[in-house]
Amino acid sequence: MKTFAFNRILLGFTFVLAGLQLSASTFYNGTVTGTLRDGETNEPIPSATVAILRATDNAVIRTVTTRADGSFQVGKVPFGKYKLATTVLGFRPQQPRITVNGVQTRIAVGTVSLQPIKAASIKATAAACTAQPQG
Repeated sequence: MKTFAFNRILLGFTFVLAGLQLSASTFYNGTVTGTLRDGETNEPIPSATVAILRATDNAVIRTVTTRADGSFQVGKVPFGKYKLATTVLGFRPQQPRITVNGVQTRIAVGTVSLQPIKAASIKATAAACTAQPQG
């Protein structure tokens, strides 16, 4: 009889610890949301890569791809200071800084307007990078 009671107490204690572990792992995380748009036309930018980088060493924490309407949601971001890195071919990258903490677990970045890279600046950069043969 004592063994049965002890086993029930031990099982109950195990469930309590598992529940605390689960709640702790979800409690110390946040969510970052926003939308990427073309800075000139205000059109949404679909299929762009959005990465959460740790501010201290640029380590990648999470990455997502924007939806057809340009929106994104990055979940399970641990508390800390980050840069929101956007990668879209033909647009200048941006890295707004965000902080996820116990007070702000849901960060709404809003609309991030990306400026297109002009063809003239691409040609100038390519001309400056052209290697000359050594002869």
